[in-house]
Amino acid sequence: MCATSENHEAMLPYDVGATDYGLKKHWRENPYTESDWRHDEWQLGWAHRRESDADGWDYATDTFVTLDPRSSGSVSANSR
Repeated sequence: MCATSENHEAMLPYDVGATDYGLKKHWRENPYTESDWRHDEWQLGWAHRRESDADGWDYATDTFVTLDPRSSGSVSANSR
């Protein structure tokens, strides 16, 4: 299982995915194998959180967006 939180063991995979999105874990870091039913549930949670975070994901680069500390208000893609 993923090591991002001690509470993940007690969480539903959907909630783990949503939490992992908040921790800026890329969707490729799904901790479950594709043959495990939890894989799809994690993916759904991650995707739902991404969809509700309009400014946090850059679809063109498939990466998280972060504020660029070198300039005021501009953004840059964070390639994890």
